[in-house]
Amino acid sequence: MPPNGIEHRLDEIEEKVDESYKILKSVKRRQTMDFWFGVIKLMIFLGVFYYSYVFIEPYVKDIKDLYLSIEGMSNTAKDFNIFEFFKGAQQPQ
Repeated sequence: MPPNGIEHRLDEIEEKVDESYKILKSVKRRQTMDFWFGVIKLMIFLGVFYYSYVFIEPYVKDIKDLYLSIEGMSNTAKDFNIFEFFKGAQQPQ
């Protein structure tokens, strides 16, 4: 029995629907995988920066303290008045 036009057309449509479903399923699977890989990449990226900060932070703090101590010495040198220094030295007690 040769397929009539409608049954043949329905078979073609069914094949195309099945093919489209497989394609959409693979696209959905790929989107899900891309999302989770993006989350993992973001976590790795943030983890690297966090641990870099934790590792480098003590050195940055030491450099900052050194800078502030040098700046403090600079301020005491600016406030130093040589005349007052010798004036205080001349007064015997």
